[in-house]
Amino acid sequence: MKNKLNKEIINEKISKIETLLKEIKESEQIESDGDEIKEDTNKPEQDTESDEDDENLEENKNVEEEDTESDDEPEEIIEEETQITKSAFSNPWFYVGMIGVIIIIIFFYKIVIFNPSNNPALLGNNGQYDEFAKYLTAQGVKMYGTEWCPHCKTQKALFGDSFQYIDYIDCDKESKACLDANINGFPTWNINNQNYPGVQPLEELAKLTNYGGKI
Repeated sequence: MKNKLNKEIINEKISKIETLLKEIKESEQIESDGDEIKEDTNKPEQDTESDEDDENLEENKNVEEEDTESDDEPEEIIEEETQITKSAFSNPWFYVGMIGVIIIIIFFYKIVIFNPSNNPALLGNNGQYDEFAKYLTAQGVKMYGTEWCPHCKTQKALFGDSFQYIDYIDCDKESKACLDANINGFPTWNINNQNYPGVQPLEELAKLTNYGGKI
Protein backbone atom coordinates (compact mmCIF):
# COMPACT_ATOMS: atom_id res chain seq x y z
CA MET A 1 0.00 0.00 0.00
CA LYS A 2 2.76 2.36 0.87
CA ASN A 3 4.61 1.61 -2.34
CA LYS A 4 1.52 2.29 -4.35
CA LEU A 5 1.08 5.68 -2.69
CA ASN A 6 4.68 6.62 -3.35
CA LYS A 7 4.27 5.67 -6.96
CA GLU A 8 1.22 7.89 -7.33
CA ILE A 9 3.09 10.81 -5.76
CA ILE A 10 5.98 10.30 -8.16
CA ASN A 11 3.64 10.13 -11.13
CA GLU A 12 1.88 13.29 -9.98
CA LYS A 13 5.18 15.16 -9.71
CA ILE A 14 6.25 13.87 -13.10
CA SER A 15 2.94 15.08 -14.49
CA LYS A 16 3.46 18.51 -12.95
CA ILE A 17 6.98 18.67 -14.33
CA GLU A 18 5.71 17.75 -17.80
CA THR A 19 2.98 20.38 -17.54
CA LEU A 20 5.54 22.96 -16.43
CA LEU A 21 7.84 22.06 -19.32
CA LYS A 22 4.94 22.28 -21.71
CA GLU A 23 4.04 25.73 -20.43
CA ILE A 24 7.68 26.84 -20.79
CA LYS A 25 7.75 25.61 -24.40
CA GLU A 26 4.48 27.38 -25.18
CA SER A 27 5.83 30.58 -23.62
CA GLU A 28 9.00 30.38 -25.73
CA GLN A 29 6.90 29.69 -28.83
CA ILE A 30 4.77 32.76 -28.17
CA GLU A 31 7.85 34.95 -27.72
CA SER A 32 9.34 33.56 -30.94
CA ASP A 33 6.13 34.27 -32.83
CA GLY A 34 6.07 37.79 -31.42
CA ASP A 35 9.61 38.44 -32.65
CA GLU A 36 8.68 37.17 -36.11
CA ILE A 37 5.61 39.42 -36.24
CA LYS A 38 7.74 42.38 -35.16
CA GLU A 39 10.29 41.64 -37.86
CA ASP A 40 7.51 41.35 -40.42
CA THR A 41 6.11 44.67 -39.24
CA ASN A 42 9.49 46.41 -39.61
CA LYS A 43 10.17 44.88 -42.99
CA PRO A 44 7.49 46.83 -44.91
CA GLU A 45 8.83 50.03 -43.37
CA GLN A 46 12.29 49.14 -44.60
CA ASP A 47 10.87 48.26 -48.01
CA THR A 48 8.99 51.58 -48.13
CA GLU A 49 12.13 53.53 -47.27
CA SER A 50 14.04 51.63 -49.93
CA ASP A 51 11.35 52.38 -52.52
CA GLU A 52 11.42 56.07 -51.62
CA ASP A 53 15.19 56.15 -52.02
CA ASP A 54 14.87 54.50 -55.44
CA GLU A 55 12.25 57.06 -56.50
CA ASN A 56 14.45 59.96 -55.39
CA LEU A 57 17.38 58.54 -57.32
CA GLU A 58 15.20 58.13 -60.42
CA GLU A 59 13.91 61.70 -60.15
CA ASN A 60 17.44 63.07 -59.80
CA LYS A 61 18.50 61.05 -62.80
CA ASN A 62 15.58 62.40 -64.88
CA VAL A 63 16.43 65.98 -63.84
CA GLU A 64 20.03 65.49 -64.90
CA GLU A 65 18.91 64.06 -68.24
CA GLU A 66 16.56 67.00 -68.81
CA ASP A 67 19.37 69.45 -68.02
CA THR A 68 21.62 67.64 -70.46
CA GLU A 69 18.94 67.72 -73.15
CA SER A 70 18.30 71.44 -72.58
CA ASP A 71 22.03 72.12 -72.90
CA ASP A 72 22.11 70.20 -76.17
CA GLU A 73 19.10 72.03 -77.67
CA PRO A 74 20.94 75.29 -78.66
CA GLU A 75 23.63 73.28 -80.43
CA GLU A 76 20.98 71.28 -82.29
CA ILE A 77 19.16 74.47 -83.30
CA ILE A 78 22.40 76.04 -84.58
CA GLU A 79 23.18 72.89 -86.56
CA GLU A 80 19.69 72.86 -88.08
CA GLU A 81 19.93 76.54 -89.06
CA THR A 82 23.34 75.94 -90.63
CA GLN A 83 21.99 73.00 -92.62
CA ILE A 84 19.00 75.05 -93.80
CA THR A 85 21.30 77.88 -94.91
CA LYS A 86 23.58 75.48 -96.78
CA SER A 87 20.64 73.77 -98.48
CA ALA A 88 19.21 77.16 -99.51
CA PHE A 89 22.46 78.27 -101.16
CA SER A 90 22.85 74.89 -102.87
CA ASN A 91 19.34 75.10 -104.35
CA PRO A 92 19.36 76.71 -107.85
CA TRP A 93 15.84 78.03 -107.30
CA PHE A 94 17.24 80.22 -104.53
CA TYR A 95 19.30 82.13 -107.07
CA VAL A 96 16.39 82.26 -109.51
CA GLY A 97 14.29 83.83 -106.76
CA MET A 98 17.03 86.33 -105.92
CA ILE A 99 17.30 87.35 -109.59
CA GLY A 100 13.53 87.78 -109.72
CA VAL A 101 13.58 90.04 -106.67
CA ILE A 102 16.38 92.15 -108.18
CA ILE A 103 14.43 92.52 -111.45
CA ILE A 104 11.33 93.62 -109.55
CA ILE A 105 13.35 96.19 -107.59
CA ILE A 106 14.93 97.57 -110.79
CA PHE A 107 11.54 97.69 -112.50
CA PHE A 108 9.99 99.51 -109.54
CA TYR A 109 12.89 101.93 -109.33
CA LYS A 110 12.79 102.71 -113.04
CA ILE A 111 9.03 102.86 -113.59
CA VAL A 112 7.93 104.36 -110.30
CA ILE A 113 10.86 106.50 -109.15
CA PHE A 114 12.01 107.75 -112.55
CA ASN A 115 8.58 107.89 -114.11
CA PRO A 116 7.91 111.58 -114.69
CA SER A 117 4.20 111.06 -114.12
CA ASN A 118 5.00 109.86 -110.60
CA ASN A 119 7.94 112.14 -109.86
CA PRO A 120 7.06 115.84 -109.84
CA ALA A 121 10.76 116.74 -110.03
CA LEU A 122 10.85 115.30 -113.57
CA LEU A 123 7.71 117.04 -114.78
CA GLY A 124 7.82 120.13 -116.98
CA ASN A 125 6.53 123.31 -115.48
CA ASN A 126 2.93 124.19 -116.19
CA GLY A 127 2.72 125.86 -119.59
CA GLN A 128 6.50 125.87 -120.02
CA TYR A 129 6.35 124.05 -123.37
CA ASP A 130 3.16 125.59 -124.75
CA GLU A 131 4.98 127.34 -127.59
CA PHE A 132 6.94 124.21 -128.51
CA ALA A 133 3.84 121.99 -128.44
CA LYS A 134 1.94 124.41 -130.67
CA TYR A 135 4.91 124.52 -133.05
CA LEU A 136 4.93 120.69 -133.37
CA THR A 137 1.23 120.63 -134.19
CA ALA A 138 1.67 123.43 -136.72
CA GLN A 139 4.38 121.31 -138.39
CA GLY A 140 1.90 118.42 -138.80
CA VAL A 141 3.57 116.32 -136.08
CA LYS A 142 1.33 113.67 -134.52
CA MET A 143 1.72 111.39 -131.54
CA TYR A 144 -0.02 107.98 -131.54
CA GLY A 145 -0.67 106.22 -128.27
CA THR A 146 -3.19 104.73 -125.82
CA GLU A 147 -4.42 105.65 -122.37
CA TRP A 148 -3.20 102.38 -120.83
CA CYS A 149 0.34 102.65 -122.27
CA PRO A 150 2.86 103.53 -119.47
CA HIS A 151 5.40 104.90 -121.95
CA CYS A 152 2.73 107.16 -123.40
CA LYS A 153 2.14 108.53 -119.91
CA THR A 154 5.86 109.15 -119.57
CA GLN A 155 5.92 111.03 -122.87
CA LYS A 156 2.92 113.13 -121.85
CA ALA A 157 4.53 113.90 -118.50
CA LEU A 158 7.56 115.41 -120.25
CA PHE A 159 5.29 118.10 -121.72
CA GLY A 160 3.28 118.61 -118.55
CA ASP A 161 0.16 120.71 -119.15
CA SER A 162 1.54 121.73 -122.54
CA PHE A 163 0.66 118.30 -123.93
CA GLN A 164 -2.88 119.58 -124.55
CA TYR A 165 -1.54 121.36 -127.62
CA ILE A 166 -0.04 118.19 -129.14
CA ASP A 167 -1.95 116.50 -131.97
CA TYR A 168 -2.57 113.24 -130.13
CA ILE A 169 -4.34 110.20 -131.64
CA ASP A 170 -5.73 107.62 -129.22
CA CYS A 171 -5.44 104.31 -131.05
CA ASP A 172 -8.10 102.72 -128.83
CA LYS A 173 -10.60 105.22 -130.15
CA GLU A 174 -9.17 105.78 -133.64
CA SER A 175 -7.83 102.36 -134.57
CA LYS A 176 -8.26 102.91 -138.33
CA ALA A 177 -6.10 106.03 -138.29
CA CYS A 178 -3.37 104.09 -136.45
CA LEU A 179 -3.56 101.22 -138.93
CA ASP A 180 -3.31 103.61 -141.86
CA ALA A 181 -0.23 105.20 -140.26
CA ASN A 182 1.40 101.75 -139.74
CA ILE A 183 1.66 102.21 -135.99
CA ASN A 184 3.19 99.10 -134.38
CA GLY A 185 3.97 100.37 -130.89
CA PHE A 186 3.21 103.14 -128.45
CA PRO A 187 4.01 105.90 -128.32
CA THR A 188 4.94 106.64 -131.93
CA TRP A 189 5.66 110.08 -133.31
CA ASN A 190 4.99 110.83 -136.97
CA ILE A 191 7.22 113.62 -138.22
CA ASN A 192 7.35 114.50 -141.91
CA ASN A 193 5.51 111.24 -142.68
CA GLN A 194 8.16 109.19 -140.87
CA ASN A 195 7.45 107.19 -137.71
CA TYR A 196 9.64 107.44 -134.62
CA PRO A 197 8.59 104.81 -132.06
CA GLY A 198 9.25 105.10 -128.34
CA VAL A 199 9.51 107.94 -125.85
CA GLN A 200 11.28 110.89 -127.50
CA PRO A 201 13.13 113.51 -125.44
CA LEU A 202 11.94 117.04 -126.09
CA GLU A 203 15.40 117.98 -127.40
CA GLU A 204 15.17 115.19 -129.99
CA LEU A 205 11.73 116.32 -131.12
CA ALA A 206 13.05 119.87 -131.44
CA LYS A 207 15.98 118.61 -133.52
CA LEU A 208 13.77 116.50 -135.80
CA THR A 209 11.47 119.46 -136.45
CA ASN A 210 14.17 122.15 -136.66
CA TYR A 211 12.68 124.05 -133.75
CA GLY A 212 14.64 127.24 -133.14
CA GLY A 213 13.27 128.08 -129.74
CA LYS A 214 14.59 127.20 -126.29
CA ILE A 215 13.70 123.91 -124.63
